[in-house]
Amino acid sequence: MMRWKHRAPVMVLVLALALLLAAGCGRQASDAPGAPQDGSTGQEQAGGETGGGAAGEPQRGGTLVVALPANPMTYNPNARPDDAGIMIFQNLFNKLVTLDDQYQVIPDLADDWHISEDGLTYTFYLHPEARWHDGQPVTSADVKWTYEAILANQGLAAGSLAVIDAIETPDDHTVVLRLKEPNAPLLYNLAWAGVYIMPKHLYEGSEDWLSSEAAQQPVGSGPFRFDSARLDEHVTLVANPDYFRGAPYLDRLVYTIVPDPQTAAQALMNGEVDVSITRPSLTQLVTLRTAPGVVVDIAPMPNRYYVPMNHAREVFQDLRVRQAVAHAINRGEVLDRALQGIGAAAEGFYTPAIAWAYNPDAVAPAYDPARAEALLDEAGYPRGADGTRMRLTMTIFSGGEWADVAAVLVENLRAVGIEVELVQLDEGAWIQRTVVDRDFDLTLLAGMQGPDPDQLRLRFGSMGPLNMMGYANPEFDDLLARAAAVTDQDQRRDLYFRAQEILAADLPFVPVAEFVAVHLYRDAVHGLAHHPEQVGSVPQWGFHRAWLAD
Repeated sequence: MMRWKHRAPVMVLVLALALLLAAGCGRQASDAPGAPQDGSTGQEQAGGETGGGAAGEPQRGGTLVVALPANPMTYNPNARPDDAGIMIFQNLFNKLVTLDDQYQVIPDLADDWHISEDGLTYTFYLHPEARWHDGQPVTSADVKWTYEAILANQGLAAGSLAVIDAIETPDDHTVVLRLKEPNAPLLYNLAWAGVYIMPKHLYEGSEDWLSSEAAQQPVGSGPFRFDSARLDEHVTLVANPDYFRGAPYLDRLVYTIVPDPQTAAQALMNGEVDVSITRPSLTQLVTLRTAPGVVVDIAPMPNRYYVPMNHAREVFQDLRVRQAVAHAINRGEVLDRALQGIGAAAEGFYTPAIAWAYNPDAVAPAYDPARAEALLDEAGYPRGADGTRMRLTMTIFSGGEWADVAAVLVENLRAVGIEVELVQLDEGAWIQRTVVDRDFDLTLLAGMQGPDPDQLRLRFGSMGPLNMMGYANPEFDDLLARAAAVTDQDQRRDLYFRAQEILAADLPFVPVAEFVAVHLYRDAVHGLAHHPEQVGSVPQWGFHRAWLAD
């Protein structure tokens, strides 16, 4: 049974870490009529040709220039959220395990690993040839020191690592993590952000891991070494010829700082940059798709727009009203008008980009304004003399696609007699009003919901820091807790499928639209992480196997 729970907001910092609004890290919707939902990648080059992917034998040498929207905040990769920094860290450092571009866990420093049957012991076996850029070997002591430093300094992944009870290092190349309780999402969390292995011999003894010399002149173990940087201009890496998984094809990797999307798009079209991570507008994407020499690839990503309803408001404690709001929203119109056909209309209650955990049968009510009107009448909200049934507020982030999506939602709801006042706020003000003060009726939110479906607890669990709705269903909470405690994926899938059925019945929010990732690059660039031949071996945004054709 669903209950409404009004509670004081907790872990507001987690909110800032988890939002990753709309398209953090350069991943966003593209202007395709719909992204592939099966994990495949759509590729399109000007003139209708297929771009990217394999193209003959890889060539060695050359400099790859990548447009990056901001400077890294620090070269300590585990201290704080840093969307720009992570693009660089993916090529400077390694984790125990990492994610490929389809959100699969793949080896990184660890060649292999084993999880005990009771889910309490994780054993990782490190590659014996892994070395730091200063020539020192990477050992299990570095892993132990890194995880303990993240916990001691409340680093980005401290919450994820809190389940670890002890870290053992029986030899230089074996790490054993003993958990306080089974935690199936741990493996994904060890492959995610803020868990890069750091050099103990350079950090140990520093009073502040942010002011340490190693955080200014980073020494990693990855395929590229730090060379130089100039604020607001560039960060330059050079190939690591001794990389334990083979030397990169490229000689140099230059991240040029280009905050302005139009400037970045023009630079890509001019051939001044080879890859652009700087997020373009939807209009610019239309132009880029027809630009000679530019390739636009699209793929699913676990990020989606949805409309939470504040269940502390009496009006939304009536399921019929929540159903009416869902029936009133024309998700296809949002996609076509606000998002220019980019992405896909959302149907279910989890992201289809994490295909194994997505229940395609637990779907939101179909667009049916007549049914919405009947439900509102039944719930006791008839149209007044001016045609209005109720007046609500909707908090949204200022400008851009947020305003475009919200404008369509307002029109949809007005058509069934619900007048909505939009309240546009910057991120800090939105957090304060919507999450802390709970002063809203409706809101519009997006953000990453992977790589593990345990993210459902963050957003919809009764104690989730992003559950500003006040939604609480004990059975839902129990299902998610059980899913986090078993390591068998089939068992987890069954539990998550049932959890999505509960969301579909309770309807605490309305899913609106799915994002897709967009990759922008010149047609001379090959071997990118999202190309099919690299999936399963190269980390997201890794350039280890990238090369330039003549």
